[in-house]
Amino acid sequence: MKNITLSDNLQANVTILPNEFIDEYMIPADGEYVKIYLLILRLIGDGYEVSQELLADLLDLTQKDVARAISYWVEAGILTEEPGSGSETIDSPEDMVKAESGPTESGIPTNTIRVVPGKRAFSPIEINEATGDGDLKRTLFMAETYLGKPFSTTELESFCYISNQLGFSPELIEYLIEYCIERDKRSMRYIEKVAIEWYRQGIDSVAAAREQTKAWSSSVYPVLRAFGISQRQPIEAEIEYVRRWRNMGFDTSIITEACSRTVLAINKPSFPYANRILETWHRLGVRTMEDIARIDAEHQSGSAAAAGAGVQGGSGKSPRATAPLPKKGTGSNAFHNFEQRTYDYSQLEAKLRAKIRR
Repeated sequence: MKNITLSDNLQANVTILPNEFIDEYMIPADGEYVKIYLLILRLIGDGYEVSQELLADLLDLTQKDVARAISYWVEAGILTEEPGSGSETIDSPEDMVKAESGPTESGIPTNTIRVVPGKRAFSPIEINEATGDGDLKRTLFMAETYLGKPFSTTELESFCYISNQLGFSPELIEYLIEYCIERDKRSMRYIEKVAIEWYRQGIDSVAAAREQTKAWSSSVYPVLRAFGISQRQPIEAEIEYVRRWRNMGFDTSIITEACSRTVLAINKPSFPYANRILETWHRLGVRTMEDIARIDAEHQSGSAAAAGAGVQGGSGKSPRATAPLPKKGTGSNAFHNFEQRTYDYSQLEAKLRAKIRR
């Protein structure tokens, strides 16, 4: 198989694509949506004011197609729209943020959502310069003590990314490491993923990290545990579901009960499925676990009554007994209702013997 390489002339002018977009968003997205997102990055990189009209013209699409794609990326949390003069404009990648607000009624802060800068390669000289800084050097020494090992070049590169590109202070890096160790997560990959999520949420201080950790510990993480999810941070769409359920008035016990029932019903975690359960409970006025038990009892008694009515109805026989049976000799039933072939087995045997002799 031939190796795939990039020609040198393709690297003169580049468009930076966040790695998180590839890892988290690209695969489930429609191909046209990906093309539109890439073109937005390209145009913004050259200083253009991006509009639906311009995108539709360059890609030979309708403005409705472009509008659907932009709505998709806005809902995904990686683009924002601003009303312009007769068209929609898109912020630059560095400024693609949602409006910041304080804690919601659910207790889950609605923080800024930022596009994460792609991780670049650091040279050995850059690594030495970055990690030789007084404050960061002390933080790394503390981290090596906590983790019980010296850092490799690759791990130091991750710290350079967190410090230089994500802009974490030494104090925030120190709290980040403590946060991960408390959860018995010691791999640099996990630490970097948490740092990226904090950057996306606009967390830039230890105080903000503590506030978010407290809110998530009481609201989001019990939901993830109920789903059996423990190896990653919650994504924005999942946080939004929990925020919606809290705003419906449900406490943690009811939400986790819906999550447990979801896994039992479909053998996998599904926020949309749990959402349907909770919307039904909300419509029925559920507020406590006792309300759920009452609804379950009513459902069971109603099912039993319906089954009893079916047994007692008609001639007193069960519904299955009164169903018409196929006539004998036809070989027909619900799974086998076609006319069967008939075979002359003597003739088939003669043909087989003749074939063997030949």
